[in-house]
Amino acid sequence: MIELWADAYAMEKDAYVFSILLRAAAAEQAEFEVTARTPTDPDRIAIAVARLPRREVRQLHTAAERAVDGLCVCPPEESGP
Repeated sequence: MIELWADAYAMEKDAYVFSILLRAAAAEQAEFEVTARTPTDPDRIAIAVARLPRREVRQLHTAAERAVDGLCVCPPEESGP
């Protein structure tokens, strides 16, 4: 199991691409894989932090609420019969 925290994810071809939002000057942005830019602030960008093949992902959990001390605050999953 991999636990990955990111601000967003998207499907790109056959992979999930996870990204985080950060602020970086234009000169620094060439060092990253920029996946999105905010229209009102060119220094605020989203960068790719992980790319996982779709066939390798069995389950993807998106937290419903902000984490507290790095721990998910979502209700526990119900166990099957």
